[in-house]
Amino acid sequence: QVVSTALGGGRTVTRPWLGARTQALTAEMARSLGLPNPQGVMIADLWPNGPAAHAGLQQGDVIVQVDGQAVNDEAGLNYRVGTHKPGDSLNLTIRRAGGAQRTVAVRIEAPPSVAPDQKTISGRNPLSGATVVNFSPAKAYEVGVDPFSGQGVLVTEVAGGFAQTIGLQPGDFIREINGRKINTTADLVDALQAGKAGWAVTIQRHGQLITAQVRL
Repeated sequence: QVVSTALGGGRTVTRPWLGARTQALTAEMARSLGLPNPQGVMIADLWPNGPAAHAGLQQGDVIVQVDGQAVNDEAGLNYRVGTHKPGDSLNLTIRRAGGAQRTVAVRIEAPPSVAPDQKTISGRNPLSGATVVNFSPAKAYEVGVDPFSGQGVLVTEVAGGFAQTIGLQPGDFIREINGRKINTTADLVDALQAGKAGWAVTIQRHGQLITAQVRL
């Protein structure tokens, strides 16, 4: 994909998006599905209205083949999907609990994106020095975080300031300020300006929520 994009004069590669988060299939899972061995990957989550959801795939389905080629693990699935481009159709062979194998056609797409609206926070507040963006699956692939982390505001850089002092890190999500849910970078700026005396900051890091009370 990189070579073909470069030969065509492009500067960026658009990653194909299946819209499904998968996990390795254990021996116990395989037995419950009637599989002789843990071949394939299980769908753990689906992006709403994503390609896999549109095709009728469900949580718990096990992908065992892509275009007739066996899938043994997540790396194998990512490779098979990654050799295509957005707009291509894949034939996924799946196993569903209590059912036989079936083949489903899935038209893959580019990862969903939103305007990043990047902001570098300044002023006297606990996030001063942090650079933040609106999160999307497209941005997730760009910065190397889980695209299923959910909507919200992502920290992409911490360059000193109070943000570094309180231990904020790139990859953190800002979930709440003083109990107010943060959906966009504009929400974040407004919430920080409202907290003149102090701030209760809730971040999400590696799936865990952390709340800190900050007075400056």
